[in-house]
Amino acid sequence: SKKWSRTKQTTRKKRDAHKIGEWLKAGLLLTTGVVLLVCASTISTPQQIETVLFSTSSLKPTLHVAPSLDLGSFSDVTSIPTTRIVHAAGVAPVVADGASPQQRLSQPPKLAQLPTPIPLTAPWALATLLGGLATLIGILSLRTALLHRSPQPRVALAATSGHRTSPIDRRTALLSGVGMALSLRQPAPALAADELVDVYFGVGCFWHVQHEFVEAERRILGRKDDELTAYAGYAGGTKLGRSPTRPGSAENLVCYHNFQQIADYGRLGHGEAVGMKIPASKVEDFAAEYFKLFDRGGDRPDKGDRGGEYRSMIGLPGGVSSPLFPAIERQANGLVELKAGMGDDGDTLGRKLVWVYDTADFPFHIGEVYHQYHDGFMPGENYPDSYNNLKKGAFKDGRLPWSGCPDIVGEA
Repeated sequence: SKKWSRTKQTTRKKRDAHKIGEWLKAGLLLTTGVVLLVCASTISTPQQIETVLFSTSSLKPTLHVAPSLDLGSFSDVTSIPTTRIVHAAGVAPVVADGASPQQRLSQPPKLAQLPTPIPLTAPWALATLLGGLATLIGILSLRTALLHRSPQPRVALAATSGHRTSPIDRRTALLSGVGMALSLRQPAPALAADELVDVYFGVGCFWHVQHEFVEAERRILGRKDDELTAYAGYAGGTKLGRSPTRPGSAENLVCYHNFQQIADYGRLGHGEAVGMKIPASKVEDFAAEYFKLFDRGGDRPDKGDRGGEYRSMIGLPGGVSSPLFPAIERQANGLVELKAGMGDDGDTLGRKLVWVYDTADFPFHIGEVYHQYHDGFMPGENYPDSYNNLKKGAFKDGRLPWSGCPDIVGEA
């Protein structure tokens, strides 16, 4: 609809403005840090400077002059400049008191120790500290501008039964609540080639992953829009949560980070994944699509996201004991190690590792409506409205249920 199209354009403008702001902040902080460090380098350290003070307490003042000073150029001792003389060794010549000016000029000077130099540590240390902090924060801001997702505004908790909130921008719902876990449990497999099985794949943020598997469903299986089964969600954890707004409800929620702190999927040990229902004979084809999402080093492309929430994972009926597992191994082809997951497993970034779960023990939990058919956040991942709007049709005909979490929809 026109309303959803305008919302998408507004969101993209906000995202672009946020990116520009991050770049400007990083540039300002880096510039400030460099300037402060340069200033610190120009301030002499205590080892480089010694300040000489003149003695003024004696009734017979002592004249301090530098040994290198050419006294013959002055007709009178009173014309010798004695304002502030710096001597590298901390000493200055002393001329005997009571002598005439001519005698003073001809006498070999005696050396006397000058007062203890006054170090200038405070300005140097302060400039160095502030410069280092500004540079560090600037580097972190630059990393955020390059890799990190734009922060998302809060969404309100969905209203009571029968009420649906009006559609809002997909990204404005990013930091919303926790949803009902809809498990897609399967029995131990003894699979026919054309039998539909529930599987899931995860490798970093699930937005782009869902898009790639939707395209795979269309291309490999010839599915139409109302036949698509790939949905964003969560898997791999050992715990579930409960909604505090519905007393007596079952403890079966797994959802995205949210301000209400309801069953946060990260705290429950789950990671982002995309679940789907596909023929057993086509699992290897979908595994081939999955491994195309990795870089040459066996890592996910969105390395800015860190933590077990973004670990690489595969869910099969039977896990590593599944008759489908050899097809996964063939497509992995040594790119990564396939290891049985124990639940609540850690991040796989930099480890060339994919956790493999038994879907009977670690079922897939469908995510919030606003996460479905979402644009990616990497460059070039702004998908057409025809893709983004698939969520409306899927929710309307019941293929995409409300999870029970804070969302852009409420109970039907």
